[in-house]
Parts: sequence; structure tokens; C-alpha cells
Amino acid sequence: MRLTRRAFCATSLGAGTTFLLSPFGGTQIQADSTDHIESPLPPAHLQQIGVDAFSDEELDLPYYVAHFHRIANSVVLQGQDQGFISISVWRNARDNMPYNARIMENILSLAFFYASKRPWNPFYGDRRLRRRLELALDFWCKSSNNGHFSEYSQGGYNLAATAFATKFMGETLFLLRNNVPEVDADLMDRTRKTNRRAIETVFSDTNLLRHGARFSNQFTNAYAGALAYLDIIPDEELKTLLEKTVREMVPQLQSPVGFFYENNGPDWSYNLGTHHSNLRMCWFYTRGTELGEIFAEEERLFVDWLSYNAVYDPVSKGFWLNKQVETRQSLGFWRGYPAGSSDTSGTFIREAAPLTLPFLPTQEEKQKWITTTRDELKTTLPEVPPLQLRNFYAFSPYRFLHRRHSTSLPSREEKEQAMRLLPYLAKESFTQQRCDSRVKTCFTFIRRPAYYLIFNSGARSTAQQCFGLGLLWTPTEGVILQSQRHPAPVWGTKPEGREKTVECDPFFPTFFAGNKEFQPTAGIQNLNDEPFRVQYEWEQQGRKVLECSDTAIKTTVDCSGRFVEYFPLFFAPGTAYRLDRSQFLSGRTRLSFTGALTTQVKETDLTVGEKKLFLLEVSAQDRLEYVFS
Repeated sequence: MRLTRRAFCATSLGAGTTFLLSPFGGTQIQADSTDHIESPLPPAHLQQIGVDAFSDEELDLPYYVAHFHRIANSVVLQGQDQGFISISVWRNARDNMPYNARIMENILSLAFFYASKRPWNPFYGDRRLRRRLELALDFWCKSSNNGHFSEYSQGGYNLAATAFATKFMGETLFLLRNNVPEVDADLMDRTRKTNRRAIETVFSDTNLLRHGARFSNQFTNAYAGALAYLDIIPDEELKTLLEKTVREMVPQLQSPVGFFYENNGPDWSYNLGTHHSNLRMCWFYTRGTELGEIFAEEERLFVDWLSYNAVYDPVSKGFWLNKQVETRQSLGFWRGYPAGSSDTSGTFIREAAPLTLPFLPTQEEKQKWITTTRDELKTTLPEVPPLQLRNFYAFSPYRFLHRRHSTSLPSREEKEQAMRLLPYLAKESFTQQRCDSRVKTCFTFIRRPAYYLIFNSGARSTAQQCFGLGLLWTPTEGVILQSQRHPAPVWGTKPEGREKTVECDPFFPTFFAGNKEFQPTAGIQNLNDEPFRVQYEWEQQGRKVLECSDTAIKTTVDCSGRFVEYFPLFFAPGTAYRLDRSQFLSGRTRLSFTGALTTQVKETDLTVGEKKLFLLEVSAQDRLEYVFS
């Protein structure tokens, strides 16, 4: 079946082209050697091109212009793998295999240089590049198995390989839409049909739909791919399927508390990165439509969630994140989306909500990037950083994906005004709890005049998640505690003989607002700002109580036998502190102990923003009380 399908996909690529039957199935494309179209592309001469050839929005491109010939020349010209982009510059080197459709996302790079008529681009319309682009498109079409693409093994068809393919091919089809410069018409028709089949497969395959509900960033690639396809090819049937799928999948892809599901839980890297790449592309095509309003509402809910979990540090000029709850990656500090044309992945939909503005660069920062980058290029060109082979991001197709999908930026004044809307800065006192309906994880946000605290609890989505006190901020010191993930320092209690703190395991506390117990419920609850209490128990006769008043956080630990309480504290390098068995004191941060046997501070190598992690360890027997004040 595989040999027959590959042979059936063969098509004419124009005059002067002959075909040889491949012993591995399919057709091997051979060109008239007199055309010299299989000779290597020479490198671009940046010294002759000069920096003035690049517009302000193109100042990130000299590196890619300089190295593009190596990517194009890596396209296999003969044999079974004819058309495969063989160079390892995108994705993990171990996965740089012909069966991996993720590698072929760099077809967008080939199309970008072939179709971009710009003064810096000597590859525009080059027949040698056309040859390689057509071979790559042909190879990509043959790699499809009834709309599915594989990634990690031959025949290992999955959602990621299939859905990502539609997004990058969507922009590729746009670049080649007018067939100027020329690309074989039959091949383009086959490419469009292959892409449409992949989109339809994502939206109709039960297994892919089920997987997509767990990994939202993978699934929503096909939204972007479908919208790009429909922008150049009217197709009412596909449009109806897209709109139906979006409406049905909204509650499956996004938690009622705001995050987009990644392995059934929150993950900052994927939510801020790939998912917002998809959302950015979707908004470009749907703003002002009913479908666009669905995407805008998703954005409003997500940014509201983010605003409670991201705490700004003016010294580090970035946001500390509630890190310990991530399900897949590890992102504890985020500087927001970048100011320059290096913004190649996600960005927020500014029109959706004012709370997007604190996380966007300003117009002034963008102009500074332009001025600085142009001045640097005048000094450094034609030298550019080397191409690092076997590096995941050495030549990423994302560089070319969003160049049309621009975002309006706020002024410095607009951003400063929006910063004051962040919940912990807008109010001095509130209590909010958000509970996910799928996995029953609870996130509690407590703001009091003296501090802002995030407490995580409930069930886990993945083993890497930890719970307990996730983030602690004070108006005078900023973030002073951020819990990590095991084996990095995690806040909490570790009884003797136990490998991890008890907070590394799922637990379901009892919550009290004032003296009244309340039950966590799915969704968002805004509670009163009375004294708040959290208490929970564990095996080995363990019990812990946190009491949150306006001025202090008091914690009582009862644990049979010896135990150690861990505090991952963050201060500027070289910060002076005082420590004894009764207290830890640094600046205006005071942590007082009752019942401590020993105390010690270990300065670690971990730096977050401009602060360094100091691990405070307090050992005790049976009972320990401590107060943050």
C-alpha cells in the first residue's frame, strides 16, 4: 500500500523533467542537467547587501540571509529521501529523520526566500531554489498518510506532526499563492489538497480530538492552518467544520480558571509560546467576526488568570511566575514578549483586554531595539553568529511565520496605567480561589496589606507538579519566596526518612474564611478578606496550618519525630542577612521561629531575574511555629 500511494502521488514538474521509479516506492524527480538547477546555491554576500537593505521590521534577518544557502543545499536531490531537508537546525538532532514531518516545517523557510522580492534577498525566484522547494513539497505530500503525519518513528502518526504542518503550510501557501515566481501548478494543487486533508483529519479524527483536549497548543495549530487556507481558497465545507470544531472544543481546551490545558494542567511555556502563536494567527484572520470574539474571550480569561500568577519585579524588569504547578516545562521568570522583530512566536491580543498591556513591549522599547540593532549591524556586518548544527532552534521556521501578523504596541504611559490594574497592585486586600474542573487542582490567591501569597493544592496532572506555598511577595521587598519543583528546592515539610516534602504529593486542605469553612468549587470564587486559614494532614501524624492575617502569615507544623522545613528565598546577590534559632532577618523580611532545633542557609547557583536563591533549612522535633511578618 505504501509503495502504491507514493507512486500515485508522482506528478509532472514541468518541461525538461524526467522520472525514474524509486526502488523504495514513489517517483524520483530528475531534471535536465543543462539547466544546472541541481548545482548548489551560493551564499549571500552581506557585505555587498549592507544593512540599509533591511527595513526596521527586517533587522533580525541578516543571520538567516547569511545561512539560508546551507538549509536550501541540504535538500536531498536524489534517492529514497529526495526532497527531505536533511540539515539538523530545527528540532532535536536525534529526531532529524525523514519520517519526522516536524523537520519539514522549514519548507516555509524555502518558500519565504523563494517568494520574497526584497533588496537583501539574492535567492528570489532562483531556479536552483525552486528545484529544492518543489522537491521538498513533493516529499511532504508523499509523507502524508490519509491526512496524518508522523514525528518520532516511521508510521508514528500523531497530532503534533499533523496540526503543526497545517500552520506552517498555511503561510507557505500564502507566499506561493500567486505563482510569482513560478512553482509547478500541479504540485501546488496537490500540496493544497494534502494540507486540506490534514486539517480535516485534525478536526474529525476521534483520537486526535481526544489528544488535543489534553494538549491545547498542538490542536489549535490547525485553527491557524485552516484560517490561512480559507483566506486564499474559499471552501464552505471546511469553514463550517472549522467553526463547529472551535465552538465544541472551547471548554475542552481551556480550564474554567483560565489556563489552556497542557497534559491536563497549566504550563507557562506552552501557554505563552506555541498556544499564543496559534491565537495570534487566528486573530489576524478573524478579528471583527463571531469567531474572532470567541478567540478574544479565550484571551480575556487567560490574561486574567495570568495576572494573578505573574508578579512584576521592577529591578529585573520581568514577571515571577507561579512555577511549581507547571505540567511540562519549567518557566519561573518571564520578561514578557520581546520588543524587536525577534518576536517570532506568541503575543497577546491587545484588543481583547487592558490586562494584556503589562506583558507587551512599549512603542518606545521597540524604537530603542530598532536603533540599537541597526547601529550594531553597521558595525558587525557581514559577520553574523555561526550556524550551530544540531541545535534545536538554529534555523527556526517561526522566524518567517508571523511577519504579517503584526501587533499594535502600547505607549510607555499606557503600559504604566495598565500595570496598576494587576490585581495585587490594584487592591490591598482580597481572597480569590480558582479550582479546575478536570483535575480538581486549586489555586488560592491571598492579598493583604503586608503581602501577596499564592497557595496551590489538590490533585496533580503530572508527577513534576508540586504544591503548597508557590509565591510570596511583599510591597517593600518584592518576591521573597518562589517554590521550585523537586529536586530543586520546594517550600514545605520533609519528615525524617522521606525523600520529598509532603507538598510534593497531592493533598486536599480544609479552607476557612474567618471562622467559616468553605468548600472549593470549580471555577472562580471571590471570597471576603477576613482572616484566612488553610490546614491539611498527612501520614505519620502530620498536620499543618497556615493562618493569614493583614500583617503576617503564621504557620504551625505538627509532625511526629524530626523533620526539616524548607524555604526557597530569593534576594539580590550579596544580600546581608542574620540568622539564629529564633529568626531569619534580611532587609524588611522577618521570619521568626518557635521550636527550631537548627537553622542554616545555603546559597545556591540558581538565579531568577536579578535575585539569587538562598535555601533556608529549619530542623525541628514534633512541632514548629514560624511567622512571616
